[in-house]
Parts: sequence; structure tokens; C-alpha cells
Amino acid sequence: MTVDSVIIWLDQTYDDVAAVAKAKTGAAIHVALCKVDPYLVTFRDSNKCIDYITDITENETKKVLIISSEKTISLPVNTLLQLSEELLQIASVYILILNDTTEKPLEKTTKVHGVYAHLKALCNQLYQLPYISRKRRERVVHTDFTVTSLPYVANSPSTLPDTITSTTSQTTIPPASDMQSHKRQEAEFMYAQFLRDILIKIESGEQEMVEFCRQKYADDQRQMNAIGEFEEYYDACNAIFWYTRDIFLYRLLNKAHREQDVETLYSLRYFSKDLHLQLKERHATQQATPSLNDAVAAIAVETVYRGQLMDTEEFDKKIRYNKGGFFSVSGFLSTTMHENLAILYAGDRSGGRTDGSVNVQSVLFSINIDKSVNKFPYANISKESAFEEDEGEILFSMGAVFQILSVELDSSAGVWRVNLKLTAEEDDELRKLTEHIKEYIVLADPLRSLAKLMLEMAKYGLAEKYYQLALQDPKIFNNLENVGGVYNNLGLIYDEVGEREKALEHFEKSLRITLKCKAATDLALAPIYNNIASTYFAQGNLEKALFNFNQALDIEMKALVPDNREIALCCNNIGQVYFAQKNYSKAFLWYAKCLEIQLKLLPKNHPHIATTYGNLAALFYARSEYDRAVRYFNKTLEIQVISLPAHHPWLATTYDNLAWALYKDGKLKEALECMNKALEIYLKICPTDHEDPARVQKWIAHVEVEIGTKDAENSS
Repeated sequence: MTVDSVIIWLDQTYDDVAAVAKAKTGAAIHVALCKVDPYLVTFRDSNKCIDYITDITENETKKVLIISSEKTISLPVNTLLQLSEELLQIASVYILILNDTTEKPLEKTTKVHGVYAHLKALCNQLYQLPYISRKRRERVVHTDFTVTSLPYVANSPSTLPDTITSTTSQTTIPPASDMQSHKRQEAEFMYAQFLRDILIKIESGEQEMVEFCRQKYADDQRQMNAIGEFEEYYDACNAIFWYTRDIFLYRLLNKAHREQDVETLYSLRYFSKDLHLQLKERHATQQATPSLNDAVAAIAVETVYRGQLMDTEEFDKKIRYNKGGFFSVSGFLSTTMHENLAILYAGDRSGGRTDGSVNVQSVLFSINIDKSVNKFPYANISKESAFEEDEGEILFSMGAVFQILSVELDSSAGVWRVNLKLTAEEDDELRKLTEHIKEYIVLADPLRSLAKLMLEMAKYGLAEKYYQLALQDPKIFNNLENVGGVYNNLGLIYDEVGEREKALEHFEKSLRITLKCKAATDLALAPIYNNIASTYFAQGNLEKALFNFNQALDIEMKALVPDNREIALCCNNIGQVYFAQKNYSKAFLWYAKCLEIQLKLLPKNHPHIATTYGNLAALFYARSEYDRAVRYFNKTLEIQVISLPAHHPWLATTYDNLAWALYKDGKLKEALECMNKALEIYLKICPTDHEDPARVQKWIAHVEVEIGTKDAENSS
């Protein structure tokens, strides 16, 4: 936007008083002045203020200088007042002295338009300035908008290679299990929900966040100034105000939510938590005891609006062809009570695309708010916003879920009208799976929960980072059982990335630590033996693998209250050893026993069931029963598409395997389609020198030639 005026504030308030009092007073003045001018420029040092003013081109903008002080004007400030007479950059000067008694006379200048003892009186005067009033109406448009779609009707697909890959099941602690979640987009929705819930529980401090932001914006002086203001004046009770300012916060936070940038979201958790809690408090207040000023917020708001430009492909996939379905916005969602304003924000892309060339669509969301839905906090933030109160801004907290009621093209307005309703409805299968997985991801300590979540999402680098941070936390480090669990899960990470020796080292360290605080027959040891065995299996040491799998199973079977999930994993893994030994009949018996337990115990879309189906499919493939292999790989894929993030490596493996089974079954075109899906994932997750993308590309080229040859033969 064009900024034709700027308020400069030289803050000389309360230099010699207690930090808390100074912070509260400074924050109050800062908020009030930012509401007058959202692009306020702030200084504490008068010399830096002078340097800033003198560096401005004379005709660039109109500068309004405000000087605030506790009870006196210092010598440097008097110098600045004298200088302001000579500087064309300064249009006017206003002085705020919070204590009426001035110890020194002010320099008499023609540009001093007033000396005020009350902040409100000063602000009322500033609001009258025409160039300030005009600028305040140039509202920043929040364009960051991330939708996770929850389809009304489910659908999916699957993969494996010529030497069929089967899977051992490993276990994290505590307790044991290796899981994921629901339908590709639903899985992303669930993991995003877990991430939000975990992050707001992790201890955080302002300084950590400030240092992170300074690194991000080291080359942007305007944002560096805003970060300095945040450090100086931020107060949790003003989180909404800070979010609505046109500075680094909303940009960085919304971008991180849009991209699911975990590291940035982790670094901003200090502010996210404050913003969420203030919205929650405002929501409760407005719903329960509306004052006269809050009456509109609590009672009259039945429909709110959001104008938005959306990518055409995203709009078609998640909105246009998803009537009756649900979607969730991963970050905070800003809406307005005024439809006309929302249409302006929707931009002008004429809604239609007769030639298919329009890459973005103008979309107007109309959201019906059911006051009985209290799952997602939202509030009228007009009073807290840095911008115009009459905008009627309603802000929803992270993760609000809406159902799509209708989608219609309004040619006259040039927008798509999408009618939504805020809802607390849940897919029953997704709810069951979410609850089941939550038991294992969400632990007493949120930092370990975050690391566990990253492990389940196959973000192995981040999982390692947060587990290493957990080991530095005294609350975790001083608990041997927790430390043993962390080392076990670090072992899982190294095993997943192929560092077998390092994995084995960490599993054995976990075992030694856990034996110091648990009996040799304790159930906590079973998953560690299971994981040690899985690593030996991956190294081809079948004898040691079988020994340790049996150790785990023996502990489980002798327990007073055995963990049937862990017993199922042991059965699966023992089956794997027999499969590797080509003893397919024994392998089948162990897989069948595993599946029987899992189907009684787990939600039907649980990823452990997918693993067992995949191993049965591999067995059928090895026995040249390709039609059965295809059926069971499809069963695997059906669950994995529901329960894993979109680019999880296990999905690539299943597509890969299914392609081979289809190929062997003579279904070349279907095989090619699956292998292309495997390649898409491999290219996203594999290092540039990894063998899988090259292997798959070679396979695809070969099959394309084979299909072309057969088509030519059939047409001749």
C-alpha cells in the first residue's frame, strides 16, 4: 500500500521505574497509537529518531512526531523539537506528558500542535488528521488461506517391487505402537490438529521467538523494527491486536500454517498460544455475558463472510466438487460481518473460466455460525483490531471445521458463492482412529509428544531434533523410563533412514537404561526387544532377529495383563522371519494370527492392519498368486491412503509393490498408473542420489515401451 503519512513515536516514558510498570504503560500507549496509525514507527533513543527523520526525503511523506514522557522533556528531546522547526519532513509535533508537572519549559516551536496529559485526548486529536484517517481505511488484506478438505465421499488407491518388500512392525515407547491416521486429506487434518494441540502446551519464552524472527528478517529493516517493538511492548492481553497489525507476525504465522512448517510453528508457539487463549476468552465472554458493546458480537452475528482468491485446482478439488463435505482451515481465519467488504477482498477474476486459462478464482465464503458449536473459539475482535472498528472482524482460532452447503457461480458479482456452516460434526471412523492414535502420540510431556508426532509423520529429521531437545529437559532426563523411551524412538528414526548400526546402538542403550528401572520381565521391555529384532532382520541376521522377537513375545505372553497390540506385532514379525526363509506356510500362519488379533482390537483403518495386509500380499506375490496379491495390496492402500500423510514413504512402497503385482497379473496400464504415483512420492522424499527414483523411472520407461508394442500389435 502507499503510505503517505507516518506517525513517529519517541518513547521517553518511565525510564527509571520498575520494569513491569514501564512495560504496561508503554504497551498501552503503543496499542493506542497503532490504532491511530497501524504503521507507527517507534524509537526509544532520541538520536536514532533524529537520524531516521533526517534520512527521509523531504517530500516523501508527512511525518507526525509524538513524544511521550513521564513528567519532563529531556535535553535531547528539546534539541529534537528545535530541529523539527527546520525539517520539512516533520508536519506536526504532539507531546504526551503523563504527569502534568513539567520540570523544564518546552522549546517554543510553531509545529507543536498540543501538549497532552491524557492518552485518549491525544488520540482523539490525531484521529482528526485527514491523512491519518484516509490511511487507516486502507485495510491490509490477509491472503494466506489454507484449506484441508474432508471429502464427503471417500475414495483411494496402492504399491510394491519385483523382489516384493514386506514390512516388520516396530514400536515406540511409551507404550508400544507404530501408527498413523485417516484418508489422505483427513490424515493431514488429524495430524495438523495434533500439532496445534501439542504446540500450545510446550513451554515457551518471548526471547526464543524474538531471536528466531530476527534471523528470519535480518535483511528487512522495517520488520526488524517491528520485532524490536514486539520485544519492547508486547503483552499477552494484546495478542489479537498484534496479529491484526500489518507486520511480520500474521505473515509468518499464516505462511507456516499454510505450508505446515513445523519449525516455524514451533518457534512461534509463544505467540500462537496467547492469540488462541485470548480468542477463547473473548469467545466465552461474548457468548455468556454480552455487554451492550458486545451485543452485536454475541447475538446478531449469524453469518460472516470471507473474500478470497483461490488457486483454481485447489478450489475445484476441495470446494467446488465437494458439496456436503467438510474443510478445515489450518491457521487463524479472519472474516467480516460485511458482505460488500468481503467481495472486495475476493478480488476480480470474474469467477468463470470458459477457456480453462484462469489460474485463480474469486471466492466469497458465507459462513453460518451455529451458536451451540463451541469446539472452535471465535470472537468479534473489532475493539482489539489495529484497524477500523466498523469492519466487524470475526476471527476464528486455528483448525475451525466447516461443512460445504452449496457452491454457486454469481456471474454478476464475478465470484463463486460458497455457503458454509461452522460444525462440530465428525466422521465416526476418523474419530475412532484419532482417539486411538492420540493415546500413543499425546504423552504427559508435550515435547516428547511433538517428537513422536514427527516420527509418525515420517519427518525424521525433526523427530530427531525434538527428541534430542527432550534429552536436555531435566524433567525428562531425570526419569530413566522416559530416557529409555527417547533412546528407543531415536533408534526407530535411525532404522527408518537406513542407519542400522546407529539404530541398534540406541535400542541397546534403551534396553540397558530401562533394565535399571524395570524388572527383566516388564512389559516395557517387549517393544525394545521387538525393535532390536527388526533391525537384525533388516541386516539379514535372521537368527538374532527370531531370538529377539521370541524374547518380546515371551514377555507379552507371561504378563498378567498382556498387551495384545504388541503380541500382534510380534506375530507379524515372526512371520516376517519365516517369509525371509521362504517358509511361506509358517509365515502365513503367523500373519493370520496377527490379523485376527488386530481386527478384534484396532479400528478398521489402523495402519498396523495395513501392514499385515501388505505382508500377506507379498506372500501371495512370492507364491505367484498375483490376483490375490493385487487384492491385498489394494486393501493395504485403502487403509494407508486414509491413515498416512500424503507423501509418507510407506505409501510409495505400497504403490511400488502394487505396480509389480498388477504387472505380473497382466494389467500393464494399471501397473503404470501405480508406479507413476510411487515415483511422485519418491521424488518428493528421496535425496537426489537415492536409487529408488532412478529405478522406478527405468521401470516406467520399459513398461511404456511394452504397452506401446502391444497396442501396435493389437491395432495391426
